[in-house]
Amino acid sequence: MLERIGDEILEFKNVDTGTQIARIAEGHICFATKIVLMGAHSLTVGIPATFQAEYFDWEDSPLPEENRPIHVRIGENEVVVNPIGGVAEFDVVADYVPEGGALVVEAVGDGFGCDPGGLEVTVVE
Repeated sequence: MLERIGDEILEFKNVDTGTQIARIAEGHICFATKIVLMGAHSLTVGIPATFQAEYFDWEDSPLPEENRPIHVRIGENEVVVNPIGGVAEFDVVADYVPEGGALVVEAVGDGFGCDPGGLEVTVVE
């Protein structure tokens, strides 16, 4: 059985001890909120591409009322975006092809339990 406790979703099980039924927490499953990143899977050096970070609950329903800032890491750089209606858009421009040919984009909620969103984006000349 899954239950929300604060910002977390925990799994519980009932155990019959012979004299009573004990409810035991099995552990953390996920956070109640997550960020889903959407955007191009490939970038061309010097050409901007628009990405979107959106808050969802753990059951995949959008959270338009969630507007806390989102920290977005793009390779070694970081920006903070402020969602409106649970959604934030931002542009990414690659200045060069990184080692390995891919750039990691990761979005993290600011100051609360939230599963991050991430994408690996191929960068070409």
